[in-house]
Formats: sequence, C-alpha cells, structure tokens
Amino acid sequence: MARGLSKNKSNIIGIVVDNFENPHKLMQLDEVTSQLQSNGKTAMVLNISNSNCSASVLNQADQFQVDALLFLGAYITKDLLKLALTIKHIPFVVVGRSSDISDIDFISTDDSAAGNHIGALLLAQNHRRFGFMSGPESSSTWLARLEGYREALLAQKLDVEAVLKAGKYDRQRGFAVMDSYLQTAGDDHFDAI
Repeated sequence: MARGLSKNKSNIIGIVVDNFENPHKLMQLDEVTSQLQSNGKTAMVLNISNSNCSASVLNQADQFQVDALLFLGAYITKDLLKLALTIKHIPFVVVGRSSDISDIDFISTDDSAAGNHIGALLLAQNHRRFGFMSGPESSSTWLARLEGYREALLAQKLDVEAVLKAGKYDRQRGFAVMDSYLQTAGDDHFDAI
C-alpha cells in the first residue's frame, strides 16, 4: 500500500451500496469484489442504506484515498449526485442504472431488450397469460423492462394482464404482493410473471 500511496494510488475501490434487501445485490457485490481482487485491487464496501449518511460515507472514502467509487445502489438521490460531482478527483461510476447526467459515467443493461427476452422465453414455454411485477416506483428501469416485455407479447397478439407493484426489491414484499393478487384473482390469474 505504501508503494501505491507514493504514486497517489491506493488500489482501493469504494463500492457504494444501498438497498441490501435486493436479493441480487449480494450476487453483484460478490462478482464485483472478486473481479477487483483478481486485478490486485481492494474493495471497500460503503453502506448508504441510511440516506442521511451519504455525505459522511463519501467523505470517509475520500479520506481513505479511494481510486474510484462504484455505485451499485438502487436509488441515486440528488444529494448523492451533488456530493459525487463535488469530489471530482474520484471517478464515480453508476453500475446497473442509466443516467442522463453528462458528468456521471454509467454501465447499464438494455432493460427493454431484457424485458423482450423474458417475454420471448415465457412465450416459448407456451405461457399465454402474463403478469409483471415492478420494484421501486422511483426507478425507470422497470418501465423499460415492461416496454420490452409487452413488445414481445404484442408480437403474438397477447398483452400483460396485470402489473403488480412491489415498491422495492425485497422477496417478502414481492411474495406479499403476489399473494394478494392471487387471493383477489382466484382461479382467473395469469400463468407467468
């Protein structure tokens, strides 16, 4: 580490995470930390689940002289963006979310294409009645996925019968929303989601 500091490099990458309830977050964290370690970097996980602590956590990253910050969170707040932009000497990359802010680098999936692939897969499995469940309302990701999903179904003259809104990425919440739907729908429910 001392050699790195003499070159103004700590080889520490800060991984900014919120929403640990999301079941995919740990898989993402596992992959990112493994890739960093295999490239000689050290991962520093920075938990900002409590929205009031973003400033202190990013300032702490600055004190540790991290070489970059990767944002694996679900919610990019205005305060977090403002703070990331003020610490200009630390590259800030948003992973898994799109951004229309020119000063922020991001790595994202094609959510519309992903939705389309899911729709095509379910059609290939001979499903004919479809539902869709979204996560947080603040995320535009689910809208693009729904658009692609619908596109695949509409090509076969089918459509989404119900859009269920879980409100967050959480298994228990998803289960509760699905259970409520099934209670209401009875035997007249979609067969794929």
